[in-house]
Order: sequence, then structure tokens, then C-alpha cells
Amino acid sequence: MQEAAPAVNPTAVNTEGDVEDPATTSPTAVAMDQPALPVEETEYLEAVDDDQPESASPPPRKFGMPDPGLAQAPDAAHGFMAWLQQGLADGTLPVNAAGALIHFVPEGMLLVSPRIFREFAARFGGDRNGSVLDAGDPDIGKSIQRQFLRAGWHRRAEKGVNILSYQVMRGERAVSQLSGVVIPNPERFIAPVHAINPALVRLPAIDGDA
Repeated sequence: MQEAAPAVNPTAVNTEGDVEDPATTSPTAVAMDQPALPVEETEYLEAVDDDQPESASPPPRKFGMPDPGLAQAPDAAHGFMAWLQQGLADGTLPVNAAGALIHFVPEGMLLVSPRIFREFAARFGGDRNGSVLDAGDPDIGKSIQRQFLRAGWHRRAEKGVNILSYQVMRGERAVSQLSGVVIPNPERFIAPVHAINPALVRLPAIDGDA
């Protein structure tokens, strides 16, 4: 995949690869039935600021407007965000579908972690900023994840935890769980913002999560 320009307007999303159900731009989200992530899938989602309380969402900004916080982010974080923008625009990154790495929740844009960082690193051989690992390396994605978290664009949960967890609901029954990094006010980065996936219900933070 070629590196994308940092500001690309998303279009319709098409599912490809191992996604089980088709995703569309319809406001109706697709309920997911995927197994809960194993413990090792979140083992390096460490907190950056352990003493910080849950962060409030920054004031909304229109897409494309200058944001001082964006300019100060690591280059690798900008590269990752450009890949997200391009993937949302051309449909190579499905949204709100079974197996998708991106979902929209009331708190913002959920990036299923660390799977989405591993996907990026496997495609580009690391974080695009000097860290190169083989796709089979157990630490694949670790560097780009850390660079992205240092950008400070995400929402922190209680006690500085970097991830939020959600139950995947089918009717009134929870069938699995997703965890990931949540980007509040995603209109800072993408436009249009997709509909919220009603199949995801946030879980309270668990002591020891990082």
C-alpha cells in the first residue's frame, strides 16, 4: 500500500480480507461475533501517565483545522494516522463490521488494539521511523503503538489506562469483547465520521489494566 496524504476524505467502506460480514456506509451497524481477545493481545498497552485521571475530550475541531497538539506528535504517529485516513477513504479498512479494526463508539473512534498496530507494522515493516521487525516477531507493532500513544490523541481511562473495553452485544446478550485505543472527536482527523456501532457497550475499567 502506498503512503497516504494526511488529509483524505473517506468514501464508502468495502470489506475485504478476512472480514466475515460486509460493511457499508449505512447507519445500521453490524453486530459482531468474535472471540474475546486473549490476555497477550493487550499486554503492551501500557499507560503513559499512570497518575492521570480519565481525560476529558478536547473541544471539537473541524476537519483540517490547525491543531497545535497534532503538529507536536511523533512522525510515526502522523504516518499511522495517514494510513488510517487512506484506509477509511478507499475501503481497505472496514468499519463497524465483524473482524474490523476500526469501530465508532460514543467516546470516539475505537482502534482495536494491538491488532491494528500489528497490521500497520506488518505492512510497513515497523513504525516507518527506523524500527523494523519481521512480520512474525511477537513484538511487531509495539514501536508504532508507543509512538502513537505519545502523540496524546487518545482518551485515557481511569488511572491513566490507555485502553477502553467494550462488550459486543447481540440483542441483550454479550457475545464477546473488544478493547482498544479510542480517539475522541475523530472529526479532527477524518470526514465524514461514521455512525456509532450500537452493538458495542463500554465496560468499566478493571484494576490492573494498562
